[in-house]
Amino acid sequence: MKRGNEKSRTIASVACGSVAERLGITPGDILLSVDGAEVADVFDFRMRELSQQLTIEIRHADGTIETRTVEKDEYEDLGLSFYEPLMDRPRACSNRCVFCFIDQLPKGMRPTLYFKDDDPRLCFLNGNFVTLTNIDDNEYARILSYRMSPLNVSVHSTDPELRVRMTGNPCAGNIMERLRQAAEAGIEINCQIVLCPGINDGTALSRTVSDLVGLGEALLSIAVVPVGLTRFREENGLAGLSPYDAESAGTVLDYVHRRQSEFQKKYGRRILYAADELYIRAEQSIPPASRYDDFHQLENGVGLLALRRREFRDEISRLSRSRPFRRDFPSGLTGADRYRVISGTDAAPFLADELRRAKSVLGTVPEVISVPNRFFGERVTVTGLLTGSDILDAIERLSADRGVRAVLIPDVTLRAAEDVFLDNMTVGELTERCEIPVVICETNGRGLIRALIELEKTDPGGIFGDLTKGDN
Repeated sequence: MKRGNEKSRTIASVACGSVAERLGITPGDILLSVDGAEVADVFDFRMRELSQQLTIEIRHADGTIETRTVEKDEYEDLGLSFYEPLMDRPRACSNRCVFCFIDQLPKGMRPTLYFKDDDPRLCFLNGNFVTLTNIDDNEYARILSYRMSPLNVSVHSTDPELRVRMTGNPCAGNIMERLRQAAEAGIEINCQIVLCPGINDGTALSRTVSDLVGLGEALLSIAVVPVGLTRFREENGLAGLSPYDAESAGTVLDYVHRRQSEFQKKYGRRILYAADELYIRAEQSIPPASRYDDFHQLENGVGLLALRRREFRDEISRLSRSRPFRRDFPSGLTGADRYRVISGTDAAPFLADELRRAKSVLGTVPEVISVPNRFFGERVTVTGLLTGSDILDAIERLSADRGVRAVLIPDVTLRAAEDVFLDNMTVGELTERCEIPVVICETNGRGLIRALIELEKTDPGGIFGDLTKGDN
């Protein structure tokens, strides 16, 4: 095994009662081979371990190498997990996309933020979107052979010349061939189009959508997402791009709605969806949740606000039915006197409206603090890209108000599975610098309402008392 691969094959945990535990395998051991061959990645390993009989080679932490023949039930796994979930280094992006957000980052951020992965295997592990430009035909065929779905693809355009130009990659023009191969293999596909005004919208968008719909039942969804622009484009030497305004966003939505009606009649589903940001730019209402079918592209901000609205209202309804909440709240005491909720500028009006509706069960209307993104630039408007420094500035402006007892921050602002904001400030550092307690809450509607109720239950000035005890 190449030494660089050892970390990716190092065992992180062994399931209790598993085959691996019975074999004496422990965390820190390294998987060298299965049936005499080094595994390509986690998918190769998972397929190999399903056999009734296999031979595994393990290097133990003390350096000894042991080969064991395993007999087990077919499809029973060994019970191993690895420090690198992919069991391989992720493939780096080979594109130079004109709209790439990572290219628009400022200098001096932590190195991991600058790594651009473009690995089809991460579609199935993390839901990532990939361009399919950096793997050869043999590797693509191997990935398709596992019959895993869905494959999430950043398409942007099906016009070969335009896609090559947008991605800066001469290998990008064969996207429809690659997508047809996936469809023929029985794999379901989600497609993403990052829209750049005057480049791949208009007639180019119409062609792309029509080509993709030709994939048939394999196509789950197409999302159109407006390009995100930071204030560092010029500083980083990038070509100028324009943002969508109310008129141009409205034009895109007119097209999306027209094609949705067509597809709904023809296929029984809408297929094409617009990101929430386009509705906000166009100053149009977010459609109801029913218009997003199965919410295939939440990670692209498509239907996210509609889902949050449904979560809020479902939770309000559930709480209203489950116990007789008091209506005689102390006069002059409102959530605006006690709690604040942090939000990006796009979601702030929506969030404020839903929290007003929640007064029937909360007895409070916490004030929503709309935080402009000064770190990346005020064209970046989503909550998930707020930094610790911008949130800290917003909280410090509240510090003079002695009535504020806590500030709630959605966990979407943190790096996955960490307590670190994008600018490398930790939650602990933020808390130390604030004069107001900080509470990290789930980003969904239920999570926010539950966090507010928990604060009320523990707050000496709260109004819930024993009403919510035992309500899980």
